[in-house]
Amino acid sequence: MTIITTSPPPPNPAGKAAGPKLFAVVNLGLSFLQTIKPAKGAPGAGKTVAEYLLANVNKNSTVRVAGISLGGALTTPFALWLHEAGLGKLKV
Repeated sequence: MTIITTSPPPPNPAGKAAGPKLFAVVNLGLSFLQTIKPAKGAPGAGKTVAEYLLANVNKNSTVRVAGISLGGALTTPFALWLHEAGLGKLKV
């Protein structure tokens, strides 16, 4: 999933637009979350988040995505990506 905007981002309280750097950081963070795999010995070792959830979570479960700061900024695109990655039967 690539995040693309077709209109300028809204200004921040200082009056300056967030600009493409902010969206690039969110896209980079999302790419990291899509591909990261826990190390050997950790729960879900060797699997992406989507692979782990597909294999281990009941399809009627609710998956909650939460975060603070950059993690909070990534919650919406990450939840949408999980839905698009085949977890559509889960409540994300």
